Amino acid sequence: LQKFLRLGHRSPQTPARLDLVELMDGALQLVRPAFDHAHVRLESRSPSDGVFVKGDPESLRELALNLLLNALEATGGTRSGDAFVRLETSVPEPGAAEICVTDSGPGPAAETSRRMFEPFVSEKPEGTGLGLHLAKQIAEANGGWIDWKREDGLTRFLVRIPLAITEDRS
Repeated sequence: LQKFLRLGHRSPQTPARLDLVELMDGALQLVRPAFDHAHVRLESRSPSDGVFVKGDPESLRELALNLLLNALEATGGTRSGDAFVRLETSVPEPGAAEICVTDSGPGPAAETSRRMFEPFVSEKPEGTGLGLHLAKQIAEANGGWIDWKREDGLTRFLVRIPLAITEDRS
């Protein structure tokens, strides 16, 4: 249990300037076989140019994998054959990059939705309830935030992190 609680508290890495689009493409490639096996359509949308942020690449990849796999599990109850998960990377406003993971699943129960980012909150029988808590810690450790909303029958997780300063090449 202590090991799980320390997941989000590993020693800080030196932030590096990285291309968020490239990092997200790598995460997509890692999860694609699981989506194919589950017959869930995996979509992505990102700008053709790079989106550069300053952060820890390993933790940001972990955040993306966590959100994508959670979304895949959330679509498990959808038997219509139209289940999908979409990963979007964008720059919605000056100075900020956004990662948005949208799924077509039924969404969380009302009692869970109020406590979504708290530790040990899960609707999954085998879930630890630490995934979204860890995602929040990662977003904040990289200078950003995470939130979610249920809208038009879709669940969206939004992560905002600051863009790297253009002159910053580290």
